Amino acid sequence: MITLKDEYVIQKQVTWLNNCGISPANKKALQKMQAYLGETSTKGFNEMVFAELQNSIKKYLSGLFRCKPEELAIMHNTAEGMNIVSRGISLKEGQNIILLKDEYPSNYYPWLHWKNKGIEIKILDAQTSDEYLVNLLSLIDSNTAVLSLSAAHWLTGIALPLREIGEICREKNILFFLDGAQGAGHIEVHPHEFNVSFMALSGWKWLLGPLGLGIIYCDQNFLNRVEPLFTGMNSYTPDNDFLPYQSELKNTTERFNFSTPAVLDWVYFEAGLSLLSRFKPEEVQARLHELAKYLHEKLKDNGFRCFDINFDENPTAIIVADHEDFDSQKLFEVLQNENVVSALRNNRLRFSAHIYNTEDELDHVIDILKKQLAR
Repeated sequence: MITLKDEYVIQKQVTWLNNCGISPANKKALQKMQAYLGETSTKGFNEMVFAELQNSIKKYLSGLFRCKPEELAIMHNTAEGMNIVSRGISLKEGQNIILLKDEYPSNYYPWLHWKNKGIEIKILDAQTSDEYLVNLLSLIDSNTAVLSLSAAHWLTGIALPLREIGEICREKNILFFLDGAQGAGHIEVHPHEFNVSFMALSGWKWLLGPLGLGIIYCDQNFLNRVEPLFTGMNSYTPDNDFLPYQSELKNTTERFNFSTPAVLDWVYFEAGLSLLSRFKPEEVQARLHELAKYLHEKLKDNGFRCFDINFDENPTAIIVADHEDFDSQKLFEVLQNENVVSALRNNRLRFSAHIYNTEDELDHVIDILKKQLAR
C-alpha cells in the first residue's frame, strides 16, 4: 500500500477529508520553505533557484498530464486561467457556449461577459457519466463553439467521461476547455488525448500545493488563438533584456505568465509534487479510488444516500452523501466537533481522502456518524 502518512502531522489532531477543497501542508514543504527563507535571508535571491523550481514542477506535471513542459505555466488559480481563455478567444454573434449545471463559479463567471455580445450560454445537466454524454449531444447544435467543463463535479464527485467528450468535440469542431481543479491528480487528465485546447486548475487540492497557486495548459496549436489578457516583461522573448523593448511574444504558454511569481509558493508546490513523485500517477489514483470506494460502501451500509459511482469504469476520489432521516448540517457540525474536516455542499456531506489518509481514519468517521444516527 502506498501512503504519505509519515509526511503529515495533521492527523494527530484532525482527520482531514477535504482534500478536493484544500490539502494541508506537509512536513517536506515546511522544511523546504524554511531552508529557502534561510538561504535568501543570508545570501539573497539566487535566480538559479527559480529556474530549478520551474523545471522540476513542469517535469512532474508534464508527466502527469502527458503534455509538453512548454505547454504549461504556473499561475494563481483556476479563475485566472479561465478568464485568460474566455477573454482571449474570438467568437461570433449567434454562437453558443456550453457549461455545466451548478458549475463551480471559477468556470462560470469568466464566461458571463459573452451574454452581452450575442453569445448564448447553454447549461448541461446530468446525474451520471452516461447522462452527460447523452445530454451533451442533445445540446450541441451547429452554433456550438465552446464547451467548458470541470473534470469532476464539485457537488457530486462524479468524474466526467473526458475522453468521450473530447472525441465529440473533435467531431463537431468545438473548442474543449477544462477546469481541472477537482480532477487533476485523482483521475486521468490527459489534454492531448482528450482533445483539450486549454485547461486551468488550482494546485492546492490533489497536487498538494499552496493556496494561491494554479496551473494552466495551452495546446501549442491553440496558443495563437488566445490574445493575452495581460502582458509584461515575462510575456516576451527574450525576457531577460529590459531594453530595447521586445515585440515578439513567447511561443509557449509562458506568454501568459507576465510577471514575477511568488517563488516561495513554488517551493511549497515543488515539495508536494516531489512527495507524489515517489509513486506512479496511476498508483496514486488507484489508492485514492480505493479509499473512496471503501468509504462509499461504508456510508451506504449505514443508510446514507450516495451518488452512484462505477469505480471500475469511471472512478472518483470524491464521495458525496446525505441521510434521509438526518440533517446534513447537523451531521457536519458533529463531525467538526470531533475534529473531522469534511465539506458541506448543497446540503450534502462531501468527503475526499488523500494518500496520507487511512482506512482507520475512515472507520473513525463512520463510527462518529453511526453514534449520531443511533440517537
